Amino acid sequence: MKTFRKFYLTIIHFIGIVENMKVKKILVNRAKCNYCDWVIESQSRHHLNICGCGKFFVDGGQEYLRRGGDNYTEMSEFEEVEVADLSEYDRLRN
Repeated sequence: MKTFRKFYLTIIHFIGIVENMKVKKILVNRAKCNYCDWVIESQSRHHLNICGCGKFFVDGGQEYLRRGGDNYTEMSEFEEVEVADLSEYDRLRN
């Protein structure tokens, strides 16, 4: 019985988190390489863009942020959006 109660409380806690959550929607996926000073941007999901010196890359478009390299300045732009539940979040991503 204890296991069921623990599981039930976990589900209730999860549902509370999912309701009215704020998410950051990626508007522009951009960063600047500090070695060569190139500003590069990824415009679609699998659009890997490499800077001029080859020491840094940006990937992900508006789906996710992926960086390669260690010396860069983040220049991405976000919009904070409040969603009521996970189905609204999925609709927002598409």
